[in-house]
Amino acid sequence: MPQHLAQRATIILLAADGQTNADIARTIKVNRNTVKEWRKRWAASAPTLDKTEADQPRALRVAIQREIVESISARQVGRYLAAADLKPHLSRYWLNPDVDDPKEFEANARRVCDLYAEAPQLAEAGVEVHCTDEMTGIKAHEQTHPPLPMEPGKPEGPEFEYKRHGTSGMIASRNIVTGQIEAPLIQPMRTEGDFAQHIRNVVALQPADKQIFVLDNLNTHQSETLVRFVIEHEGLKIPDAVLGEKGKSGILKNQASRKPFLKDVGHRVQFLYTPKDLFVARSN
Repeated sequence: MPQHLAQRATIILLAADGQTNADIARTIKVNRNTVKEWRKRWAASAPTLDKTEADQPRALRVAIQREIVESISARQVGRYLAAADLKPHLSRYWLNPDVDDPKEFEANARRVCDLYAEAPQLAEAGVEVHCTDEMTGIKAHEQTHPPLPMEPGKPEGPEFEYKRHGTSGMIASRNIVTGQIEAPLIQPMRTEGDFAQHIRNVVALQPADKQIFVLDNLNTHQSETLVRFVIEHEGLKIPDAVLGEKGKSGILKNQASRKPFLKDVGHRVQFLYTPKDLFVARSN
């Protein structure tokens, strides 16, 4: 029989012999959660190991509750779902963008897409394009035991148990052409100074090239520290009256005044911001 069915049958048989989830997981070299899940499904569903029956109990219940049929087997529901290419056990989140000006939104999205498409040609001309973002709340886990080694037909088996070491964060850029992750800054905090330092580190990798960073509209991406870095890097001479003061006047007054300066195409370090409500899809 197919390997996945044999594995599930083995789980149930070993459970019937009184073995614990941990013992079964070690015996057949799978994650303990896998054992727990299939024992739960066995107890909750009809006694079968066919995937279409074990994975589709919700569709079966709905068909009966809506009086589409008086009764139907899980296997038949599985056949109907397969024929219609429907997967009720899967879902995909999506977001309706709350856009004030659709034309402006489309124009901004097009600028980003066009820049990505042109990135290889720009690289040949000495212009590097980067996608930059942060990841927060990264769990710092340490496995308590070494993983089971990879075998023919079986992936590596990490041990389920681990030690917690809190959380960390990362600021990183990816070179659009090479795919390389550049100068990642890994630490718990992500202040405007941290972000500016990351940009400084990326620029230092190829200081002679023009650098374009594509990023979202987070406040640390439009900070006073970032403006001052660009001024320093470009060697710009800006009068104090024009530069102004954060919260009061000039370029530094607020995000709205700093953003045009950071987007200036005449700078060798330039920032391009994604539309604020750019559509994001995520699958489960």
